[in-house]
Amino acid sequence: MKHICSICLDEVAESLLMLTNCGHVFDTECLMPWLNASVNCPICRENVYGWDRFNHNPQQPYQRVYLSATSSDDRSNVTVAQMQIKLSETLKELEALKTSYEELKQQIAQKDTLMEDLEKSNDMLRKQIMDLML
Repeated sequence: MKHICSICLDEVAESLLMLTNCGHVFDTECLMPWLNASVNCPICRENVYGWDRFNHNPQQPYQRVYLSATSSDDRSNVTVAQMQIKLSETLKELEALKTSYEELKQQIAQKDTLMEDLEKSNDMLRKQIMDLML
């Protein structure tokens, strides 16, 4: 299994693989100089030092990752096929969520319009009451 550094785009030896708290993978030779110059991930710009919300302490900015992989072609093909199916299912779920999101936005817009109409009616009723009291 090949691991590609997100900075130099070269293949990374597993012994040199680093993973930031945001999940991006780099080789040690690229990540360490970057962290000397910046506290943000070079890909997503998230602060890699973050904060441990339970202890209120800065977190370790990176973790060394040790992976093992099999070289069996059949096994890797099945894994890729499974991943493609999962990706397809996830994309369908995402589309459904986008549709729901748009429907909810329309409902909110309708409710906002209704609220404005009710506020106008309320103002008119107050004026009528004030006129009757005079």
